[in-house]
Amino acid sequence: MSDKNALNKLMDDLVSRGNQWVVFDTETTGLDGAAEICQIGLLSPHGEVLMDQLIKPDDPIPAEASRIHGITNEMVKGAPRIWELEHEIRALMDGKLIVVYNAPFDERMLIQSFMRTYNPDYGQGHAKSWPGRWFNNLEFADVMIPYADYYGDWNDYHGNYRWQSLTDACRQQGLKIIDAHNAVGDCKMTLNLVSKFFFPPRGSR
Repeated sequence: MSDKNALNKLMDDLVSRGNQWVVFDTETTGLDGAAEICQIGLLSPHGEVLMDQLIKPDDPIPAEASRIHGITNEMVKGAPRIWELEHEIRALMDGKLIVVYNAPFDERMLIQSFMRTYNPDYGQGHAKSWPGRWFNNLEFADVMIPYADYYGDWNDYHGNYRWQSLTDACRQQGLKIIDAHNAVGDCKMTLNLVSKFFFPPRGSR
């Protein structure tokens, strides 16, 4: 048993937006409240790479994170800080629906990484104020939970459909695994997963 309503709603929303959406993904220094972004990927609805950018975090990238995504401190040594990319990121996201596999995580990472720049408690001093007006207007759309509902692997303990990793979701749908745990690679897999449901077989919706 599965629930296709959330996934159908997301597909309808994307269709109604035309080209006014982007696919977003990050790689980070960790998962907790101190983690920062060390790579950003952004794709257009047609698969054009809008951003493929390494970012130098304020704190070193832990070895355990590097083992997952392959990004090392040496690789980001000459990369820009996230505050240097604010205008570019804003131009690509502003007014667009931001489609993400596990949107709450990447949205939180974006907030945390900018907070390292704007919060006086961190002592960075790169800008005068938090860019709340434009950031608070960003609109994120999650793919992971609608897909979990669609796939229908019920979890009795949690009382919901079990979340599927992006690579598992792609395998389940017969899609190619592309550079997993690379921000652009994950964007491409998310776009391929979303695209599969734009024109489903007749009667499947």
